[in-house]
Amino acid sequence: CKANYYVFSGINCINHINFNELDFNFKDITSIYFSSRERIDPNFEDSYHHRKLFLSMREFGNKKQDVGLVSALDKQLHRIEYFLTKEQKVPFRFNGSEWLEYWQDRLLYAWRRWSSDYYRSWFRPLLIGVLGYVALNAFPWIWIEEFTVSDWIAFSLRRIDRLPFYTVGLEELHESVYKSLSLGSKNWLRFIGLLQVVWVTMWGFAFSKSIRR
Repeated sequence: CKANYYVFSGINCINHINFNELDFNFKDITSIYFSSRERIDPNFEDSYHHRKLFLSMREFGNKKQDVGLVSALDKQLHRIEYFLTKEQKVPFRFNGSEWLEYWQDRLLYAWRRWSSDYYRSWFRPLLIGVLGYVALNAFPWIWIEEFTVSDWIAFSLRRIDRLPFYTVGLEELHESVYKSLSLGSKNWLRFIGLLQVVWVTMWGFAFSKSIRR
């Protein structure tokens, strides 16, 4: 049909969208509403068509200064780009750098999709980030027998500016025991501390991006 308003509201599953009469220009349309939870072409049967359509709709949203529409369409475009990246044929003649670029793109899209639904879900990165943080704080039990549940809670609730200093926090809790540990044990604890910093940074970034959207 040809209308002034197009509304896609809710969680609809739509196999194909087409605006033939408008030739993707949207000159006669007053507004478009497109929710971020729409499932368009879930089996990716016509990805190139929908990619062209969503890019045109996104341009329309930019002209209308419709931030919500642009954000919703970005998610659809990310889904399509991830699928197209997975479907790329990688020749065996590729050298190491080309293989690295291919897997880098594929893993990056997979991370964005799984971690925060392309930065649309704030709950997922928050939950996984917190659970991973407190789990990594429990590892001192392996090397420090005196480490108690109360110590684990206190260690997990250390000040934000002390979060990067994993082993320093342990030494403050059990100074004499920590100093008596072997160099190998201390190195393992330093590695876990480094892993925790990476973990919190990674999930914190996904959380902050989803909040800003």
